[in-house]
Amino acid sequence: MVKISFSVVTVSERYVVYTLTSVLGVSDVTDREVVVFPNPVSSYFTIKVKGSYIGENYYVFNCLGQQVINGKIVLLEEKINVEALVPGLYFLQLGSGQSYKLVKE
Repeated sequence: MVKISFSVVTVSERYVVYTLTSVLGVSDVTDREVVVFPNPVSSYFTIKVKGSYIGENYYVFNCLGQQVINGKIVLLEEKINVEALVPGLYFLQLGSGQSYKLVKE
């Protein structure tokens, strides 16, 4: 999970002091029928699905909404190469409309 929060500690006429808290870990994505791991990812991530997802398309989008990878799920465990992608936040979308956040290191 990527979480950034802040709180006001001191307020005066001349300045405001903030406390910044950040958590920079992202847990693996799981639901009942789809598991996406590891997350964060460096070279490859795996989409593990149940049989009903075989034949569905998948798409990976960058933060600008540009499609950077696409393919079709043909195995119960698809290994996706992301070595060519720059580090950052990406979104995996399955043809059924489900979306998952991925962090590329």
